[in-house]
Amino acid sequence: MKKRAVLGLAMILAGCLLIAAGALWDTAPDPRPVMLHGAGAFLLVYGIGDAIGMKADPDHQKREKIEYNDERNIAIWNRAGAVSGKVLQWVILVASWAAVGFWGIPIRVFWAALGLCIVKSLLELLLVLRYQKDM
Repeated sequence: MKKRAVLGLAMILAGCLLIAAGALWDTAPDPRPVMLHGAGAFLLVYGIGDAIGMKADPDHQKREKIEYNDERNIAIWNRAGAVSGKVLQWVILVASWAAVGFWGIPIRVFWAALGLCIVKSLLELLLVLRYQKDM
């Protein structure tokens, strides 16, 4: 719970800093100060809402902590992360191939993406072998 409280306070502080940065950056036609105001307001409101929600219902906090540490939920999160990594790997590879074919991007972009996918697959294999040895 302390990590979540620190995260909430960090969001509140970051929101205040972004709003202050947007106010200090006063150039009329430039849209970046407005973007800083929007991001800062979002972080500020979300951090305050999170802090209020944590204080309001201690039973909910306890249930969330138990659910977060549940082995089944951890396995579900790990499996979802692995599947999303595989999907992202193939999407990047196909997008780089399409960029080379349709937009004339240099072929080295595709080779770089292919190299990254191979490195990711090798790292995945090494981690699987390590975890199998540990368990």
